[in-house]
Amino acid sequence: MAKETKLDVVRKHVFLDTLPDTIHVPAIGERRDAVTKPLEDATLDEVAFAIIALDAECDEAYGRLSALKRLTTMARKKGAVGADRILDIISTSKDGPTSKEGA
Repeated sequence: MAKETKLDVVRKHVFLDTLPDTIHVPAIGERRDAVTKPLEDATLDEVAFAIIALDAECDEAYGRLSALKRLTTMARKKGAVGADRILDIISTSKDGPTSKEGA
């Protein structure tokens, strides 16, 4: 049986089972290169910088999600059904696309 690592202990006893094995630390300040390193070797600041990078990724993903939801809502309001090409419905509507729909 393999010896339990520090990360295994934290995952198990602190209920953080979704902790990653590694983190991506972006290039910040004097560090010119982004690095991926084992979480077990990461400093507090490196984890904080990784959080900043992940938060920016989440913002981008949520922005795309929101835009796609709005597009779907607009198309449904214009009578689109599942097999319709969504941009055909939105762009050829007699009213044209409106930014307020689905907001």
